[in-house]
Amino acid sequence: MAEKIQNWVIAAQGDEKWSVTELYAGVGSISLGMVNQVGHLILNEVGPGSLRGLRQSLSQMKVREDQVQILTGPAEDCVQGCSDA
Repeated sequence: MAEKIQNWVIAAQGDEKWSVTELYAGVGSISLGMVNQVGHLILNEVGPGSLRGLRQSLSQMKVREDQVQILTGPAEDCVQGCSDA
């Protein structure tokens, strides 16, 4: 399922390189697979374990800081931050 979502987003953006937001990102199973094909990722997560796993994955993947923004806390509180990013 994650691969289908990634393929759809990558195809839909065309040459634009979208900024992609994933609420309830968990450890990034869906979005991290397309980090180098989109313009920017905005990831939201509240769970401490998921945040640790997400940050660990980003570190292991050697993702540049300007490629990903992590918004912590409930998704409902991050919607405004996502629309402003």
